[in-house]
Amino acid sequence: MDPVTGDVMREPAVESVAGAATHERRHWARPQPRVQEPSHLHLERPSDARLQLQRRAPGNLRHHLRRAVVRLLVLVVADLASFGVMRGMVRAVRDYSVVGQALAQRVEAIVPTGILNGWQYAAALLMGLLVTGNYGRGDQRRNPRRLFLGAALATALPLWMAIWTRGLEPVLVQYVLVTVLVWIGLLLERRTINRIVTWVRPAERDRMDVLFVGPGADCIDTMRTPAFSADRIRGHPSGCGLRCTG
Repeated sequence: MDPVTGDVMREPAVESVAGAATHERRHWARPQPRVQEPSHLHLERPSDARLQLQRRAPGNLRHHLRRAVVRLLVLVVADLASFGVMRGMVRAVRDYSVVGQALAQRVEAIVPTGILNGWQYAAALLMGLLVTGNYGRGDQRRNPRRLFLGAALATALPLWMAIWTRGLEPVLVQYVLVTVLVWIGLLLERRTINRIVTWVRPAERDRMDVLFVGPGADCIDTMRTPAFSADRIRGHPSGCGLRCTG
């Protein structure tokens, strides 16, 4: 038989015998079990959480900087490529009469040689897109209004001096046609980039579960926006506590 661990307790005992003799009585007291706190219930102190965030901050900053630089380079290269394609199309119609001599003469009269002058217009295009915020965050890269403003500014820079030599009326016609042509090319290019990015990296990989709390009609209206996926609703549409993937 194994011995039971414990503490020896001493209590005075009084016996009702002659002389009222007093002696000590000994007995074993079983120790109380100790409840250990589970390790998964251990909560970090706020100072530890802040310290971990500070340690991860340099890596996060490098990651975001690398991502922003790659995004900017891709957009710049794509814009220059789009401008090159548009310039090649104009030269093919105007200089090489690909679609006929009559149309080539009309294009020559409206868009004479020198308007889309190589790197001069390319630099003006990049400057116009940068000033109008077409290299900003999120969906700003494919905003039609911003792209139109960028194309309008880029076309105005090289045609400004032509007003004093050719007159306002012909330059205004050239300005409108070139701006619309460049805007259409940029819009198609940016939407093509968005489709390629969606194909290479689907949005489902970066989506997170979002809990909506409030009236059911307001939650459903919010879920129908492009920022969320309404086909993954989990909950009761008539009340609050809706959850979807956004």
